[in-house]
Amino acid sequence: MPPMCRKCGRVTDITHKFCPHCGQRQDLGAAWYYHPVWILVLAFTVLGPFALPLVWRSKQMSAAAKALTTAAILLYAAYAVYLGWQMGAMYWKFSTELGDVMREIHPR
Repeated sequence: MPPMCRKCGRVTDITHKFCPHCGQRQDLGAAWYYHPVWILVLAFTVLGPFALPLVWRSKQMSAAAKALTTAAILLYAAYAVYLGWQMGAMYWKFSTELGDVMREIHPR
C-alpha cells in the first residue's frame, strides 16, 4: 500500500517530508526534540515531567527505552520536589528563628 498523507489521505511519495497536496508534515517524530539526548536535556533542565509526551512520541526509542527514560524522569522530578520541600522547610525554620532573635533584640 502506498504511503498516505496523515491529514488529507492522498497518496504521497515516501521521500516527501510534507504532503504536496495539503502541506502536512509527514515524518512526525523526526524533529530534533524527539531525539533521546535532547529529550533528556529538556527533561532534566527545563521541562521535567512535562517532557514525557516527547518520550512516548519519539520513534527513535524502543518501548523498553521509553519506560526506562520515563522512570528516570519521574524519579528526578520526585527528587527535585523533595529538595524544594527541604529548602522551603529550612527557609521557614530560618525565618522563624530570625524573627525570634529580632524580637529579643528589639522588643516592642
